[in-house]
Amino acid sequence: MTGINFQRYQLRQVAASQIINQIKYRDVYKLQPFKVEIGYELIIRGSSLKDNYVDRLSIA
Repeated sequence: MTGINFQRYQLRQVAASQIINQIKYRDVYKLQPFKVEIGYELIIRGSSLKDNYVDRLSIA
């Protein structure tokens, strides 16, 4: 892994953790926990107030 790629990886991890923290605080009252997979995309699965949904947030 080159230096630039490692820096981008670190930035992705930071962005992902910030998004995850926001989701945890916002949805702490919900019964179904979120399953979060971190890769080139952050895939967030859970239940909204209306229905189940899957959001994909691109972290570049």
